[in-house]
Amino acid sequence: MNVKYITDDSGKRTAVIVPLEEWKSITAKIKVLREDLEILSPEDEIDRREAYDELKRGETLNLREAIKNW
Repeated sequence: MNVKYITDDSGKRTAVIVPLEEWKSITAKIKVLREDLEILSPEDEIDRREAYDELKRGETLNLREAIKNW
């Protein structure tokens, strides 16, 4: 991996620069791993929590209505 480090005045690493194509490859691999392990993405987790909260409030949707509006 061809990364570059940014350091502060004392030489401590404070950031890293990853070439864009390598970053795209890393994120693609993460996506595949999440799918393989059935891990929710942060966006999926937000959607899941919103749906759960709607159910708790009694805001359910009839399956026929859901399919019709899909």
